[in-house]
Amino acid sequence: MKIYVGLIIIGIATFLSLLITNIPTGSDPGLGGLILWFWPPIIGVASTITFLVICAITKNKKVRLLSSVLMSIYLVYVGVGLYVDKNWPLVY
Repeated sequence: MKIYVGLIIIGIATFLSLLITNIPTGSDPGLGGLILWFWPPIIGVASTITFLVICAITKNKKVRLLSSVLMSIYLVYVGVGLYVDKNWPLVY
């Protein structure tokens, strides 16, 4: 797997996570609403850096694919966790 494919997968997951967290619910988030805009991109940047480190360490295509898929699943999990309830494990 090429490096740019993994970066695209993580970028799409970051964007989906940002969209999921900012779906209008009809309730006013107040000042806590800022975390909904900043937390998914911060985790996306951390996932991108981690993926690039994994790519520098190994040349195994399966490891690269698995790491990008796992990070993408975690990003979507964070988006759903922030949307549903802010007390999910591994969200903060």
